[in-house]
Amino acid sequence: MAYGYRKVADSDICGVINHVSGGQEIREPFVLCGYAEIDSLRLSENCANQLIVRPERVNLTKVSTVSWNDISLIVERGYLPSHQYLNAVSLLRDEGFWKDWAVRALLAISVGHILSGIIFLFAFNWNGLPEMAKFALVGSGILACLIAWVLAKLDSPTGQAFAVGATVLVGVMFAVLGQAYQTPAMIHTPFVFWAILTLPFALASRNLAHWTVWLVILIVAITTYSNSGLRQSGYHLIANMLNIAVSGGLIVMLIVLDKILSPRLVWAHAEWFRILLVLAVIVFAFIGFTESFWDTGHGLWLLSLGLICGLLTYLYYLKPSLETLALAGFGLFTLVAQFAFKLLENADELIVGIFFLLFIWMSGLTLGLVKAFRHFATLPSLRLRIEALNVNDDGIRFVMSLPEFCGKTGLAESEISDVLASDVERSHPWYMQLFLAVAGVVTAVLGVGSFGGILWITMEIENLISFGILGGFVFGFSIFERRRTISLYAQNMLNTLIIVGGVLIAIGFRDKIDSFDAIIILLLLLSLIVLTLVRDRILEFLSAAAIISLISAELYYWNVPMLRSIILVIATVLGVILLTLPIGTRLYKAAGTAFMMAPALLGIALIHTQSLDGNAHFFIFSDDLLARIISLIVLLSCTIYLNKGKTIAAFNPPITALIPLLIGAAFVPLGGASALLLMLVGYIFGSQALAIIGTLLQIYFITMFYYDLGLDLVTKSIILCLSGLVFLGVWVFVRQKREVLA
Repeated sequence: MAYGYRKVADSDICGVINHVSGGQEIREPFVLCGYAEIDSLRLSENCANQLIVRPERVNLTKVSTVSWNDISLIVERGYLPSHQYLNAVSLLRDEGFWKDWAVRALLAISVGHILSGIIFLFAFNWNGLPEMAKFALVGSGILACLIAWVLAKLDSPTGQAFAVGATVLVGVMFAVLGQAYQTPAMIHTPFVFWAILTLPFALASRNLAHWTVWLVILIVAITTYSNSGLRQSGYHLIANMLNIAVSGGLIVMLIVLDKILSPRLVWAHAEWFRILLVLAVIVFAFIGFTESFWDTGHGLWLLSLGLICGLLTYLYYLKPSLETLALAGFGLFTLVAQFAFKLLENADELIVGIFFLLFIWMSGLTLGLVKAFRHFATLPSLRLRIEALNVNDDGIRFVMSLPEFCGKTGLAESEISDVLASDVERSHPWYMQLFLAVAGVVTAVLGVGSFGGILWITMEIENLISFGILGGFVFGFSIFERRRTISLYAQNMLNTLIIVGGVLIAIGFRDKIDSFDAIIILLLLLSLIVLTLVRDRILEFLSAAAIISLISAELYYWNVPMLRSIILVIATVLGVILLTLPIGTRLYKAAGTAFMMAPALLGIALIHTQSLDGNAHFFIFSDDLLARIISLIVLLSCTIYLNKGKTIAAFNPPITALIPLLIGAAFVPLGGASALLLMLVGYIFGSQALAIIGTLLQIYFITMFYYDLGLDLVTKSIILCLSGLVFLGVWVFVRQKREVLA
């Protein structure tokens, strides 16, 4: 029995709403008044954004729909054979959403590359070019973007891309101004005028992505003024107050968005923008709290703490959503956790006791965080889900009727319905587990320090092997108990103990194993044990990340040539297999994601390692021809594998778009092919997480391309503009084809 909505008739059930009750996620059918399209679940005007809500006790013995997120459960219960997994994913992939996403992503990538190329071009000091010619070129670009914006219609995606281009070029104009006249202005001055002059563009565009760009410019202006202006002048207190004021201003902006703009303007409906604002609030409040609490000695940290508490109260009572509540709750956790660390300022001979107190403090806070998350998850679905439905109908998941799904997969409808109806032990969302994992890792570090110190003092241990034996006992016992427990807090505490045990084993046996290779093998073995025996997304991700990192370290230690290309092949093969092929009745999605991210993250690690050592080389920033060929082969092979069983005409993406994408990948700088691979896998597989991660990494690589020591700025500009034009051509083709099909 579960709290739900009265079932009027089978034909009236339009889908299911997932919510969590008592730490358990419940699937409930919902009924729309009026007319609704079943395939996209968009509300009609007749429905007036209202749901017929009839709360009563119902027996959810039948579920009439199935979604992409339900496939994992069906696999884990043993009802979906591994060879049918990709077919089921393809059936439940939201084709309409991903077509929209592909068009927007291609446009964003092409515009980003072209604008970056323009910025790099003007960053080159053209000594032979008159200053007025430089201004004329940039001014012509701004004017061209504004005219194209109007011609393409202000609200169209193409027009909004030109609007963002105009905004960026205004910043380029200020850069050229400083380059031409060597103005003595402070670093924040051009950003301030940039934000002021481009505010009308943001107001006219009516697009949250454009507003995000403008907010970034404004925040950079404020932070540079705080750091380079106020702090350098000795006004640390005022700078700290400014950070706290920014946090408060962002809270006001969030309230205005929720209460004034979103109810009236369709374009202002987007949960991702609310999450971004909440994250910015937490970052500035954290900076203000930390500086005041540790350095200035003033009581301003109380204001930061009050702002976060106020934000959490507002989100809880007036505008709840699970994502923002979890983020704000973790933000409060990061502030309160600092109280006990103040004891370290007076640490001397009592360091072990202080570490023990810190361990107790963090354990208690982690328990509080678990209970808070559990409570957030049990808020009534009418507040968490239906309000989100009224605000943003794009958030409704694509679903397929259960009879149709079973008919296409050959599964028994009654069995699948029973499995989905009994779905009462689903885990918390990944971001909650991530926050708890961070708290657990910090607690684990403190636990290792405190208990290790206690054993060292009380037992006068001189041989570190004792730590290894103790760690082995903790490691094995924790894994054994972790496989049995279902309590969320107990799971996280046992996860912490597993990490503690692994660290103690590594410390204890380090001296006895006088070989780098043997240590790598030991750590690989521990990671594999955790990966295979513990069903936890965070530990699974960390274990896979540890495995590929250890392999990379071993290859790096032996100076193996073409390290990045080798890791690209190994990690990609493992990642694709784990993402697409269930092993027994388990899907290793988190591990597959970690492996897919590894090549890009390895590139980042090598960049910063070389930079710290002062040994940045050409090959780190600009892949040679053989490495690029390997990257393209990996991209093509993954695409073909993920489309296995399909004809070439049914490929995702279409072969006519895939070939130009591969050509564009040949020009993409600095490991961008790895990021593009993540985006492609996310698109084909229907994973928004992989697609978003790939997009963010692509932005990072373009930024780091500026520091390529092997190429001048003009060459970089040409590379970026060419790759951007290729992506733009693919976008034009895909858009035209979609319009023809429509």
